[in-house]
Amino acid sequence: MRSVRVILVCVTILVVAAVGLYVADKYAGLSIFDNLFGKGMQYEKTANVITEIRNISEFTSACYYEELVMAEVKDSENTTNKVVKMLGRGAVSKDEICLIMDGKVRAGFDLSKVADDAIAISGDTLTMTLPKPEIFDVIVNPSNCEVYVEEGKWSHEQVTAIQASARVRIQDDAIGYGILEQADKFGRERLTELLKTFGFNIVILN
Repeated sequence: MRSVRVILVCVTILVVAAVGLYVADKYAGLSIFDNLFGKGMQYEKTANVITEIRNISEFTSACYYEELVMAEVKDSENTTNKVVKMLGRGAVSKDEICLIMDGKVRAGFDLSKVADDAIAISGDTLTMTLPKPEIFDVIVNPSNCEVYVEEGKWSHEQVTAIQASARVRIQDDAIGYGILEQADKFGRERLTELLKTFGFNIVILN
């Protein structure tokens, strides 16, 4: 009889303890059950992976290079042209310039934009929804600019404007060439290999 009482007391204690743990977990936010069954550790692992991925930031996966030839023509700023224009006629003489410069466009995934809910981890499988590939920068180095032809007077501001037009042109050329599509394709391949070094055997990129 005494043994039965002991068993009943033990069962009662276990029930009370279980109820107490449940209340603490549900209403006090202690996540006791999550930690007991590994969920807390899972959340922490996911948070760490998200941080590591975001720290990569700009993940370059495609570059486009082009040698640009920019030619411009304008009315000469001389006395003859000024007089002709005053008479309502077209300019008599023209100024010409031709610049040759190198340009570079870099594209890839900005992983700092990865949202918290974009990554899911299940065992050794990582599933991630990637942001859209984008162009990071367009570089036209003025120091590499070669003046091939220059006739007439061209101010520094006018030459700078031509270089700015070159940036727009090379970006349009890169997009037309398919740099964003290449950044997406090769970026997924490279990211898959990189993320496997984090300890995942399966990487799914959406």
